[in-house]
Amino acid sequence: MRVFWSFIVSLSPLLANTRHPICLQSINIRHPELASPPSFWRELELENAVPGMSSKYGMRHLDNARDFYKTCKTCAMCRLMFVAFTERRVWAHPSGETIRPLAEKPIFLSPLYTPGTATPKSHNPAEDKTPLMGVLVWMPIDGHPPAEGDQPVIERDGYVPCILLFYTDDESPHTFQRIVGRVPVGGTGNAQTLSRLCYYFTTCRENHPACLQTVAGSPFSKQEEPILPTYVIDVGRLGPNGEPEPRLTCTDESRGNYVALSYRSPFNKQPFCTTRENIVDHLKCIPWADCPKLFQNAMQMTRDLGMRYIWIDPLCIVQDDRDEWLSGSKKAARVFESATLVIADSGAWSFDEGLFNSLGSHSSFASSTLVRIPYHDESGVADGTVLYVDYDYGYNPYGYRNDPNETHSSFQGRPWITQEFWMSRRIAFFTFFGFVWSCRSIRVGPNGVQDISTRTLHNRKWSEIIQQHVATMLRQPEDRLLSLEGIRTEIQKRDAGTLYRHGVFEKELQLQLMWRVDYGQAERRKNPLVVPSWSWASSLVKIRFFEPHGTPEPLSSVIQLEDCGKMSFDGDAVVISAGKISKLKKSHWWQKMTVVPKLLNEQRYNWGNTIRYDDAETPGVFSGTLFALLLCTKQLTWPEDRVETQEYFIVLRRICKWNHTYERIGAGMSCNRHQQEFVDNLPMLSLDCKMKNIRII
Repeated sequence: MRVFWSFIVSLSPLLANTRHPICLQSINIRHPELASPPSFWRELELENAVPGMSSKYGMRHLDNARDFYKTCKTCAMCRLMFVAFTERRVWAHPSGETIRPLAEKPIFLSPLYTPGTATPKSHNPAEDKTPLMGVLVWMPIDGHPPAEGDQPVIERDGYVPCILLFYTDDESPHTFQRIVGRVPVGGTGNAQTLSRLCYYFTTCRENHPACLQTVAGSPFSKQEEPILPTYVIDVGRLGPNGEPEPRLTCTDESRGNYVALSYRSPFNKQPFCTTRENIVDHLKCIPWADCPKLFQNAMQMTRDLGMRYIWIDPLCIVQDDRDEWLSGSKKAARVFESATLVIADSGAWSFDEGLFNSLGSHSSFASSTLVRIPYHDESGVADGTVLYVDYDYGYNPYGYRNDPNETHSSFQGRPWITQEFWMSRRIAFFTFFGFVWSCRSIRVGPNGVQDISTRTLHNRKWSEIIQQHVATMLRQPEDRLLSLEGIRTEIQKRDAGTLYRHGVFEKELQLQLMWRVDYGQAERRKNPLVVPSWSWASSLVKIRFFEPHGTPEPLSSVIQLEDCGKMSFDGDAVVISAGKISKLKKSHWWQKMTVVPKLLNEQRYNWGNTIRYDDAETPGVFSGTLFALLLCTKQLTWPEDRVETQEYFIVLRRICKWNHTYERIGAGMSCNRHQQEFVDNLPMLSLDCKMKNIRII
């Protein structure tokens, strides 16, 4: 691939007023190959240790990194590189008092590409589908090994990588073609964020046919407006002082475009809402001063987008009328799917915090280290636009600097978030760390990277949805299943009425039986709902389904569901015609298993060679005979001919011998490792199983 950019460094007026001659070509990576690239580049490329980095491109910045101490005093770009290097905390001693010195080796620069694409400004974006995100700066450090207690860093052959990120202004043509990054903005409640939202919103409505599709019904018409919910809030009126005068409106199933508000806020004690007592007043006017800040922000944004109606469930569903609340709750999934746009508050813990609860004002989004350099095309001609360069604070679990994870904060909220997240066609997420656009066609983070949307139910396993669902804060145990009614109804329509019981679809029954308590106890006795033991909904704590491979990834992974004959529902029981079960105490493989205890610090455990009882404690002698039901086998292949076989099972306690009835009490995984001709001398669960017709209640 060719690289089309060359950059000439100009100095930041904040840092220097002169230009150092060494830096005139310091960001020039237009050459296709280095004459002598570092030996470790090829290893990194093969191992994919640094995504987007390639050994075929780059340049030698300085022949001797020791000169860097001088150039960074007069060159803004060199100073920025030095800040990036020191922020990596490459300490010489555990005390952290001394930074390991640079070695007398060259400094290398290599381009950093994004796996996504730049957001196109036109319908004919540049042919280059691999836009530039920034550069990797490879800093050589001295050869002595890290001292005990040093913080871990990626280090190869004495080189440590630092990252510089490139940004352009919103209206720059390079933002939408070759340079992916957009200049970070301070916070999300500003005109720049609204401008970006309007652009994505308009582009989606005009050019995304996939965003007109429904989960189970006919697609929405591009020309015809959707049917409005029973009640919506009309924000079209303004008072004499220019203050909005919203009012509740009964729509009688008329049509119109509307916004729906999705919020996480799980701890609102007495939210402002519509009741049987005040509904008549709300039909006349909803007092603006009484509305919490979140509702005010959402209503104002609806007006700014040129729309008239917004649906906010505490105001549009009568909260103290149980029958109307249940009816409205069951329709909520359809309300969010029909909404022209969903505004999602993914940060606030209460309504009073507002929609724009961003950390941007005191974070990297308000960085004072941005350096401006002119943009030059491949011929070296400046077109008047500039690049903004900053270092990557990096390695934040939230993707803080480049791209926030909107699901991390959203799914710490109410259980109703699940169906709002999956049913909505277009969502504007307002997170702590930036604004994220997500529709059924694309996803764009605040850094401008556009990826294919992952927020679609096409080929999405129900177990994956549930794993996110159980991460929500559960105030009312009844909501754990009730909040899924809307989305499960639509999925049932799509899948020709597949049977559903207690949060589980019969279509994926075997996969959905393989869950375990994440930590703590299942607390089944506290569950006000009568839920069978085989269902994940019997637990009131977080659960996890069987896990994919972790890091490092194997060369191959083959998952095989065990042939257990027909699996089906029989009332509230699961019937398995040919279950592969083994009695625990008489099994040799059982001796290698570790029972995970309940620890005070609630430490999480991997699956490997462990059993996790749902109630944490090992069943007693008089609890009944215990069996393992084998459900899945996974074979992983690693380098050096190492093979690993994992067997996933659930633990059953026999309730009644004559009708083969059991209840679930736990889950686990047995692991065997094979290397070349040597095989671990450990028996496998599958070799000790017998076929039986069983019934789990």
